[in-house]
Amino acid sequence: MLAGALFNRATDIFRKLVELQADGVEIHSDDALMRECGQCLLDAMELGHVVPSPQRRRRHR
Repeated sequence: MLAGALFNRATDIFRKLVELQADGVEIHSDDALMRECGQCLLDAMELGHVVPSPQRRRRHR
C-alpha cells in the first residue's frame, strides 16, 4: 500500500510539473519538485521489491 501511495504521489507531482510547464514556468532537472518526484518513484520501486505482490505470494504457496 505504501509503494502505491508513493507512486501516486510521484504521479501527482509530475502532473503538476507538466501543468506548470504548460503555463510557461521553466522547470529544471535539479528542481526540488523533480527531486521529490524521483525520490518517491525510487522509494516505491524499492518497497515493491521488498513486499511481494499477491500474485507472487500465490505462486510460492
